[in-house]
Amino acid sequence: MNETLIKLIKTHENGLFLFDPPTGFGKTTEVVDVIRKFLKGEDAFSNVKRMFFITNLLGNLPYKDLMSKLNAENKSQVLWAQAINERVINKLLTVEIKQQEVIKSKEYIKLKEEIESLQELQDTTNVINDASDNKKASENLWKTREILKRKIANDTEPAFRKFLKNQFFYNKSIIERKKFIQENAWFRSLYPICDIEKYKVIFMSTKKFIGPIDTFKRLPFYLFDDDIVKNSVIFFDEFDSTKQVVLDQIIDDGLKNQIDIVGLFSDLHYALQNIVIPSKLLQMTDYNKDNNIYTVNEYFDFLRKLFKDKYNSNHMEYLMKSVDFNYDKAFLFDDGKYFNVIKDNSKKFICAQLDAKENFLALKECSKINDNKEINSILRELLFCIESFEKSVTYIYTNYMYYKNSTRGKNDIRFSNEEAIFTVLDMLNLSEDQKNYLFTKLQTKDFNQHLVQKDKSSR
Repeated sequence: MNETLIKLIKTHENGLFLFDPPTGFGKTTEVVDVIRKFLKGEDAFSNVKRMFFITNLLGNLPYKDLMSKLNAENKSQVLWAQAINERVINKLLTVEIKQQEVIKSKEYIKLKEEIESLQELQDTTNVINDASDNKKASENLWKTREILKRKIANDTEPAFRKFLKNQFFYNKSIIERKKFIQENAWFRSLYPICDIEKYKVIFMSTKKFIGPIDTFKRLPFYLFDDDIVKNSVIFFDEFDSTKQVVLDQIIDDGLKNQIDIVGLFSDLHYALQNIVIPSKLLQMTDYNKDNNIYTVNEYFDFLRKLFKDKYNSNHMEYLMKSVDFNYDKAFLFDDGKYFNVIKDNSKKFICAQLDAKENFLALKECSKINDNKEINSILRELLFCIESFEKSVTYIYTNYMYYKNSTRGKNDIRFSNEEAIFTVLDMLNLSEDQKNYLFTKLQTKDFNQHLVQKDKSSR
């Protein structure tokens, strides 16, 4: 099997190979041997840049097995991409942090205290297990530890990570971010994923592989859709069982990528009407000429007019308020969340009606739309404006990236998509949630295919 795998890797630039032997056949052992030979630099792998080992079951990761067979140099080229909270729990109390602003921050103090408490609970559990057969006491301690671990994973560690981003990464260039990471070993120890590009072999769970990766140097991205997997060999353990994991991740990503559409539209409208565009964004490049598309100023003029028209026609300057609703609370799932369901079957619509006397936009249930506007219609128009903004920004940031890279030498670091997107979004003074929402949309949709060309249509 070993020779078959190496032959496939050597003779195929890309493709999918399924291997389905019975349990105990030695699949994992053979894969570990192939990875070891890759790290040794054998000729058969001259065109392979990286190897990934992906599994649903962390117990199946052959990380320790591989590491036991490697020398020190090869070990430094292998990364086990643990869950962030697990890594921080294991390493925080052992690293030496030099920055006083970190050590004195409330986020660090709280995280340190909770990890210390977690260790004390573990020590107490070990003592009880050694001293007696008190199963109930051991179970209670285990439950307490799990509750604290979830709190660290969901609240305390993310708050600490957000503090670090605000302190050392936000509004910093890629070069500045890389410099901070290189100069701070404690940070690399807590978050080794920040240096993922330097590793030749990477072990991780399926969920982590298909989910967004946050390396701090750039905005979160998807490994499977990034240059990092080019010329790579990816081993999927238990490939047939990944379907449910993928579906769950799609749902999770969808739930995370939520935003207040009305609030985002209003903030974009205000920014577009008042912003003075920096001259660096207005530069004409070969990208503009090659695609025969509009200038940056023309795109901003189009957006200003579009947003202003929809803002005025939908009376968005007024506060929205529901009025005279007669509804029930209906629980669709056992998740503690409910939806409002209108009782009166004759009421088919929710309409927006301007109350000029009270100065607000009344949302009412109604049988006919008449002169009022259905709320769904308003939301569709706002979403159309936001999507038009995304399409236009795709041109603007790509054009700016071309401009920045045209001013750099051949050996200089390339100005990235992430930096270009950040440059455009930062000037609009949006919230972090709004910027992250728009960034995700810009990264996951190919708006370049829909750029308007001057000789084919006009605005």
